[in-house]
This record gives sequence, C-alpha cells and structure tokens, in this order.
Amino acid sequence: MRNIFDKSKEFLRRHFLFIFFFFFFTVTGLIIYNDYGISWDESISHENNGRLNYKFIKDGDSKPLLTGIEKYHGPVFEIFLVSLEKIFSLKETREIYFMRHLFTFLFFAIAVLFFYMLCIRYLKSHWVAFIGTVFLVFSPRIFADAFYNSKDLTFMCFIIINLYSTMRFLEKKTFLTAIFHGIVSAITIDIRILGAIIPCFTFLFLLIDFIKQPQQRKSLLLNTVIYSCFFIGVMILCWPVLWLGPAEHFVLALKEMSKYPWPGKVLYRGEVIDALKLPWDYIPYWIMISTPLFYLVFFIAGIYFIITKLFKRIKLTTLEYLNVFVFFFPIISVIFLHSIVYDGWRHLYFIYPSFLVIALSGLERILQWKKKVSLIINAIILIYIIHIGKIMFDLHPYQNLYFNSIAGSSLDKIRQKFEMDYWGLSFREGLEYILKNDTAANIIVSSDALHVVNDNMKILPYDQSARLSISDDRELSDYFITNFRTHPLPYGIDPDYSIIRDKGIVLSVYDLRNENENLLNKKYRIAHFENLFEDTNSCWPNSSAVINAESFSGNHVFLLNSTVEYSSSFQCNPYTDQDFKTNSKKYLSADFQIKTKTSYDAIIVCQLISDSKTIAWKAEKIHSSLKNSWIKKNFRIFIPELSSPKQDIRIYIWNLNRNEFIIDDFQIDFYSIPQIDFSSIEKLYPKDKL
Repeated sequence: MRNIFDKSKEFLRRHFLFIFFFFFFTVTGLIIYNDYGISWDESISHENNGRLNYKFIKDGDSKPLLTGIEKYHGPVFEIFLVSLEKIFSLKETREIYFMRHLFTFLFFAIAVLFFYMLCIRYLKSHWVAFIGTVFLVFSPRIFADAFYNSKDLTFMCFIIINLYSTMRFLEKKTFLTAIFHGIVSAITIDIRILGAIIPCFTFLFLLIDFIKQPQQRKSLLLNTVIYSCFFIGVMILCWPVLWLGPAEHFVLALKEMSKYPWPGKVLYRGEVIDALKLPWDYIPYWIMISTPLFYLVFFIAGIYFIITKLFKRIKLTTLEYLNVFVFFFPIISVIFLHSIVYDGWRHLYFIYPSFLVIALSGLERILQWKKKVSLIINAIILIYIIHIGKIMFDLHPYQNLYFNSIAGSSLDKIRQKFEMDYWGLSFREGLEYILKNDTAANIIVSSDALHVVNDNMKILPYDQSARLSISDDRELSDYFITNFRTHPLPYGIDPDYSIIRDKGIVLSVYDLRNENENLLNKKYRIAHFENLFEDTNSCWPNSSAVINAESFSGNHVFLLNSTVEYSSSFQCNPYTDQDFKTNSKKYLSADFQIKTKTSYDAIIVCQLISDSKTIAWKAEKIHSSLKNSWIKKNFRIFIPELSSPKQDIRIYIWNLNRNEFIIDDFQIDFYSIPQIDFSSIEKLYPKDKL
C-alpha cells in the first residue's frame, strides 16, 4: 500500500504542471464552447456526411449516400456525432450544434493528453514536454477550430494519437500494440484519406526491420499481419461507402482528394487568385504568417539540429524520421500535384503536431546550453505564452483570425491581403445585433454568404431566429450582413455595426430600411392576392385545406407533413392579370403565418413556367425551431425576366424534409418599379465579388 502511495505521489510530483494546466484548459473549454457560431462547412458535414451515412447504416438505402457530395469525406467522427444526437434525443438545431461543439472540443482535449504522453515518452525533458503541450493549446487558430471544425481538427487529433501509437508499435511490436495501432490508423483514414501516410510509414519501417533483423522475421511477420488485418478491417467497417466496394471506392476517394473540385477564388497577399492556380508558396507562406513566431524559431532550430545530425552521420531516431515525413511529405505533395487548397492551410493542420515535436526537439537542444541562458530562455517563453494568451482572449471567439507580425502590424492592414473570417463564425454575432436592436416581428436579411447566415440562425434562441428571413435580393431586404469573404472592398454605404478585432473589421451590418424605403413603397404595388384557405380561389386552389381549431384565422389551414411535399400553388399570368409590360423592375412580396410542433426546414419557391416547363426559378429557405406559436414569415423576391405572354408565375412552399407544419393567411403582392427609380437605388449595391 505504501509503495502505491509513493508511486502516486511521485507521479503527481512529476506531472503536476500538466495536470493543473490540463484541468484549467478543459474547464475553460467547457465554459466557452457555446460562444462560437456555426462554421461554413458544419451543416454540410452534419447533413450530407453524418446523417446520410447514419441513414445508410440504419436503412441500407445506398442511393442518397452515393449521390451525396460528401461520400468520400471520412465519416467516422460525423457518424459518432449523429449517434450522440440519437442517444441524447436531440432534435433542435441549437442543441445539436452546441453538442457538436462540446464533443469536438472534448476530443481535442483527449488529443492534448496523447500529445503530452508522446512528448513525455520521447523527449528527455519533462519541462519541454509540458511546454510543448502548452504550445499546442496556445496556438490560436488550432484552439478556435477545436470547437467547430469536425474535419480538419478532428483529423489532426487522430494524427496525434496515431503518432503515439506508431511509436509504441515500432518500438515494441506486440499483439496489443499492433491492434491499437491498426485501429487508430484505420479511424484516421476514415476521417481523412490523407491519414494513409501513417500506415505507409509503418509498413516502410516494418520492411526495414524485416531486412535488418532476420532472426525476428517470424515475429515481425505475425505482428504485421495482425496490424494489417485490424487496419483494413476497421477502415472498411467504419467507412460505409466502402461496404459497396472497398477497392473501387477507396481509389475514387484518393482521386477526389488529390484534385478536389473547388472552383472558388481566394484573397492571397492582396491579390484575388483562382484556387486552381495558387502559387507554390501558398501553404508555406500561410504557415509562416499564422503560427506564433517563437514556435517558428524553435522549429527552424529543430530542423537545423536534424540536418546537423545527417551531416555528422548521426542516426536519426524513429520519431525524428516520422515527424519529418509527416510534416514535409504533404507540403511537397500539394506543391507538385497542384492539389486544391484554400482557406489558409487548414487542410494541412494535421502536420502541425509534427511541426511542434520538431520545434520541441530544437528547444530541448537550446536549453542544454549554460544554466543561466536556459533560465532566461524559459522566462522569455513564459512571457511569450502569456502574450499569446492575451491575444486569444482579445480575439475571442475569433481566435481563427490570428496572424503573427510577419503578416502585418494589425488586422486592419492584414484584411486587405488575406482571408479573415472565412469560416463565417461572425455571422452569429451580426444576427444577434440585428435581433437586439430591431423589435420587428419579421426581419429580412440578405448577405453575400446566405447559406452561412441561414446556418447561424439555427444556433440562435428559437423565439429570436423565428423573426428572421433571408433573401438573395439585397435591394429588397431590411439588412445586409457581410464578412467580406467574397467582397474584400468596402461597400457603397457606411455600416451601422461592425465587429472589430485588432482594428480590423471582421463583419459589418448595414441597415437598408432607409435606402430601400422607396422600393417598398405601396405606390408601386400593382396587384394583391390572398388565400385564407376558407373560400374557393381561382388563382389558388384550396382543395387540400383542412379544418383545424388552431388556425390563425377562420377554420381552415393548409397542412404539410410526411405525405404532403408541396403547398397549394398560387399561379397567374402577369401579361393578362397585371400590367407587366412597362419598362420596370418587378418583384413580389409573399407573407404567411406558419406554425409547427417540431422544427422544420422548407423552401418558398417562385417558378416561371411555360407550357408546364420550368423556365426559371428562385427560392429562399425557411427554418424555425419555435414550437406551437404562429410566426409571420415574409419574403421579397425579384421576379425572373418575362419573355413571353405564355409564361406563368407559380409560387408555393416546398416541404423539403417532409416535416409537419401548418400555414395560414397567405398573401402575395406584386410591385412594378419604374427603371429610373430603381437605378438610383441600385447604385448603392456594387455587385463586384471575388
């Protein structure tokens, strides 16, 4: 008993700093995890990856999975998150995304623990291992992404665990280490196929051992087979698309990874560049400007000492080989294969743990100098870490905006040269500002990143998000909100609110109600239609209306549910029913009451048809999680250009996900604005984008 007590006491003494730091770091994450907005990719990963794979596992229908845009994006962590939704019976988006942020962070915390275990095992100094763990946590961009980036950051986390399992297996090839490394290698690939670099390294070193150690070949072969079986078996088991043909779909996933089809543009060093034609230095330069400077200095020192070893013909350790391979091979591959990367270097965040281990080896050698020098260096490191912590505190919750001084002296200057909030996290705060300062029952918001605005509405309190609608048409909206990702230049009017960090504008909100007042003037209204779902309507059939005691007015409502995909459609011919022949800009305003017992996603559609064929259409999303309350939704949509008297306009609600909800008091107004009046307003809205 005394021996156990002594060992526990010794363990606490040796690891006290890490235990204290890890506790502080974890508690901080548990306090702030719900401060972050929804990032650009989150809803895509959730819906098109996690839920589609979960549905395939549950129902066996492969068609939605194979036609999905994320079928070759590793699904294992997304499936895990969707499984948690089901376990905790989470149905509302606000709860779901908070849960996702929490467990993404908790997984990062587990990776931090493994990183410390890796450093403590293979570095000689406990102090350097502790400093390395602090460096990992006090990496602003990594820290921020650890809450909402379930792709790149989760992949990085599994790379950390994989580095540890690789070293344990190559160091001591046993049945247990082979199984552990095989499982970890498989899951890493099942998050991102680039995880295959670890098994490649493992097989290479197993081959070297097989050649150099003939007396151990039987044991090596056995452990290689065990590793391979668990690696291949778990990889297929945890990646559902591989069930449909492991070799075929793995090869297709590799092809997609090497040339992912993203045709967008990025702002890089002050120039707008096609993502397909990025310069070779894009990744190295982004690493240089977005990593804390001291970490870069120690990394350069680590590389210097590794090169010195090579020149002196001193054998490198397996860990040094591993980290040099994991860090440099992906960068070289991206450069020579011209792989598409964007949004900084987030696609290569997985090389960052190896970057830090190399940096720590450099720091360890530096601290072996004279004692006085090492004390000064340690003091400087502590001051620098406090400095980075202060920056992270000031940027919160936008630590993803961090740049070091190489990029520029302030974010005000840097934003003119590089992407800022490419994740769109700041839209949450912009929407919160609008809702706080505008008490209107329904507010129409437009943006140059509408899908991210729509996503961030889902994390707001339900009674507040229900007041918001979105529109593609800025001129018909109450507010315009932008994070300048697709439009780095200033707009034509002054913002009413801006999120500012380090003197740089992250996001701006423009109140357009005064600018758009003339457009919304009733004098331009040329027709009005309404459907209370009570009487027969020539433009608006009511055959599917049902009696409902909860109706907003009268006795009838229109019910949409799992069997009713489309609402009653309004249809008219503008040439015969309204005066649409003048030289004018036409738009319609549609509003209706909607009520639900569960959250819903739907789309309001304006369709231009001729001889029952669709000529053009526009649509806006509708979402709400506010239950058992009537909500008024309002949409304003520019009408597609009419080219023939035979063309009809049709308006209806598309129950996209077959949710159940009821609508009532549907009204539609048509407006026709003389072109001369519209032109004066249009000047306020420059259309140039990236």
